[in-house]
Amino acid sequence: MILHYLKVALRNLRKNKTQHLISALCLAIGILTCSFMLCFVYTVGEEEEYIGGERAMRLMISKKDFAGDVPCVEEDFRALKSQTSGMLEGWAVFSYEAEMEVEVEEKDGRETPYKVTYKVATPATFPFWKLPLLYGSRLPEREDEIIVSASFARRMAGSENPVGRIVRLASLTPANGITDYRIVNVVAEKEKGGSPRTECWFPLEMKPRTWLQMYALSKEGVSSESLEKYLAGISWVRGDGTMIVEASSLKEMAENRNTDLVQFFLLFISSLILVSGLINFLKFTFQQFYVRQRELALRKCVGSGSKGLFLLLFF
Repeated sequence: MILHYLKVALRNLRKNKTQHLISALCLAIGILTCSFMLCFVYTVGEEEEYIGGERAMRLMISKKDFAGDVPCVEEDFRALKSQTSGMLEGWAVFSYEAEMEVEVEEKDGRETPYKVTYKVATPATFPFWKLPLLYGSRLPEREDEIIVSASFARRMAGSENPVGRIVRLASLTPANGITDYRIVNVVAEKEKGGSPRTECWFPLEMKPRTWLQMYALSKEGVSSESLEKYLAGISWVRGDGTMIVEASSLKEMAENRNTDLVQFFLLFISSLILVSGLINFLKFTFQQFYVRQRELALRKCVGSGSKGLFLLLFF
């Protein structure tokens, strides 16, 4: 009987190719849209983990008498850090992702080329963002020491410990003149989001003119009001302009984001698309069943029960 149902289904498919294609396409678009939107909402709504709680903040710089933020470079970070030594600590400063070619020195002396995504960053970036490390708590202490991701470690060393291996720059001329960097630790895969996309973390001195993002912790006992007042009196000269800084609490930024209504709206629209595709799919299926009502009546007359009819509809 099941073989007969399959023959009926295939015969209907050949007879109504266009209708079946449109019906299946609408349902597929609905599933794809809803799945993509669920993934997007989950990724956007995922809270970032960082230390410090209310003490954690993001720092943005701008030119005096100029509206809007300007790119921050290592020179700005050094100037700001020297003037806030009693107010801020735990500086997590890092660049945006970029790509370059490197060579990894193997145990037998061979050099294997790789193309990697990388950032330059301060050592405090790892504890600030709670990036777990695989081999103890060792952080870079010298300009020729780096940390790599677990995914890159697997690519170049398999299941072996990559600490101590040398990563040599092959397509970039560093500002500090150092081309060979020794791996001192590995960023473990996180429970949320998997392994970090960044594969190599180099020191800031390698590219001092690259654009940076700055985060820091206010020291224990320093209130947000006193910190804001203190930062308002800080300035330094870069090129032909006077730079100033503004701090924003990460906790307040997360609270003010208020994306719950937007996420609900996006999920509601995507669910409507999915339901529309499903209705179109079922409508055509039941329409075909209605067209064959004479066959259904004949089947019922010869003893076909509800189970057989539903199996035919299913197929």
